[in-house]
Amino acid sequence: YLGLSRSAFIKQQVEIDYKNYQFQKSGATGSRLLNGNSELYEEVEALLAKTHHAEAALLFNSGFDANVGLISTVIRASDVIFYDELVHASIHQGMKLSGAKLIAFQHNNYEDLKEKLQNNSFEIAFIITESIFSMEGDKADLKKLAELASNYKAELIIDEAHATGLFGSNGSGLCNDAEIESTCFVRIYTFGKAIGSHGAVVVGSQKLKEYLINFSKNFIYSTALETHNLLCVKHAYLYLQNNVNQLIKINKLNKY
Repeated sequence: YLGLSRSAFIKQQVEIDYKNYQFQKSGATGSRLLNGNSELYEEVEALLAKTHHAEAALLFNSGFDANVGLISTVIRASDVIFYDELVHASIHQGMKLSGAKLIAFQHNNYEDLKEKLQNNSFEIAFIITESIFSMEGDKADLKKLAELASNYKAELIIDEAHATGLFGSNGSGLCNDAEIESTCFVRIYTFGKAIGSHGAVVVGSQKLKEYLINFSKNFIYSTALETHNLLCVKHAYLYLQNNVNQLIKINKLNKY
């Protein structure tokens, strides 16, 4: 989206930083709970938590992994999920594995969502949507969703895959633009679009992070990301903090 995967500057910064790790392993060599963790991993997670204005951040190997690992681990069979009918396949997979009761609402139709929230009984409920829908190119009304989630005491999960790096302060996403970050239970950001790299991050509370570390199979049983990948993510985010020209240009184009 921003050409960062071909950025000569980011490539140079990654190569300079990579020299600091020349005497360490280049590959992850295992899952993070075994021998795949590193100071760099924790440094990047701290940077991501700060950028996305969250208490904690946990890296996953892809957006698909993040959605499946998060939803299937946190949501239980006794819960209810209200989801936009056009959410990504990874969200569908996670919801299916959770065993929860699934109720779709019409795409970006919040009157339909409100009616379904009113007409269904539940103890714990989640509302799941994307901030930007990749195939349609339209945006969710995040303020309205946050209002409905608050009124009906539902937890809000927002997939920001296609908004990451493009909107909000330093590319922190549409939840930042809508000023609803603190009202979300969890948010998911991916690196394969505007960030020009690979992987994803789940941001939320420290308690959520600890729970996922201990119970998410997608996290526990996956080989960790390797050093070069982590450095690409790190320097793409640092670049966005210091260069707003691309964001200004693409948002001007978006108005047309």
